[in-house]
Amino acid sequence: MNFAGGYSKIEDHSHEKIQEIVQFGHNEIRKRTNSNYHLRRIISVEKQIVNGVNYRIKAEFVENAQVTIHEIVVHQSFKGDLKLSEHKIVN
Repeated sequence: MNFAGGYSKIEDHSHEKIQEIVQFGHNEIRKRTNSNYHLRRIISVEKQIVNGVNYRIKAEFVENAQVTIHEIVVHQSFKGDLKLSEHKIVN
C-alpha cells in the first residue's frame, strides 16, 4: 500500500532511468569510500516523492570476493540533478 510521503516499490530494475540512478549511486559510493566495489545485483528499488524524488536502492556489491549489501538513497531534484543522500552497509 502506498501512502503520501511513503516509498513505493519499483519492479522494473532494468528501466533506463533506474539504471542511471543506480550507476550514479554506485559511482558516488566508490568515490566516497575509495573502494573498488562492483555492482553484483540490484535487490530492490523504491521511490518517494518529496521535493523531487528519493530513490532507495538495496544492492549487492563485491570487492575482493567479499559480498556486501548496501542501502543507498539518491535524491533527484525536479531539475534532474542527482545527489547521494544516504549510504549504509546493511549486512
